[in-house]
Amino acid sequence: GGAGGTGGNGSCDPSVFLGIALGPNGWGAGDYCDDVQICADSTLQAMLSPTYPNLICEAGDPPCVAGEQRCYLSFASTVTQQQYEMYCKVSQLPGVDAIYCALYP
Repeated sequence: GGAGGTGGNGSCDPSVFLGIALGPNGWGAGDYCDDVQICADSTLQAMLSPTYPNLICEAGDPPCVAGEQRCYLSFASTVTQQQYEMYCKVSQLPGVDAIYCALYP
């Protein structure tokens, strides 16, 4: 991974970027994810919809809790720097505990 960010007061907290299955904790640009997931209640889904108009959500099982759905921000892709910066912004929304990179064996 390349260190050093450019300006901007909203820096990214790597502890929010967690792995599912073989996905690495502290993932970022350049990492491959089978899918990128977030647990979102209806309020958070409404906040995400301008950025992710085609957001796919399904019944949330763990790590999601009651009242949340598991939503997919991307499928089968290597995270670009641009995507990572989007995820950084998402991670700062109220109600976001973590953004998950799932990598299945």
